[in-house]
Amino acid sequence: MITTTKTKTILAVDDEEELLNELKIVLKDQNYDVVTAKDGVEGLQRSAEIDPDLIILDITMPKMDGLEMLSRLRQDHRTAATPVIMLTASAKTDHMIDAQRFNAADFMLKPFNLDEFLMTVRQKIRR
Repeated sequence: MITTTKTKTILAVDDEEELLNELKIVLKDQNYDVVTAKDGVEGLQRSAEIDPDLIILDITMPKMDGLEMLSRLRQDHRTAATPVIMLTASAKTDHMIDAQRFNAADFMLKPFNLDEFLMTVRQKIRR
């Protein structure tokens, strides 16, 4: 009997195009399907379209920031339990508290160590 495992899909949402491109390359090298969005509005649309296994979400973005997007994800029964790794260049304590309040799976500061990032992705996507 042949068993197949579904390729896990990751949605990466960030307004930094260069970072999105790097994430896409790195995560595809790890055999993940990767979909990107450049702000929270587009991120919500993409998450509804693809039902991702994991979301990587920047906090500071135009149109809708990552904390607002996370709040809305948690209100939707389809994405309420989807693990979300929050990324930010700011170490503001209130951002970390808000991310925890909305049940983010993890919180990483930019720039981040690539090995640590990939380990976090693997851990969170398994759950």
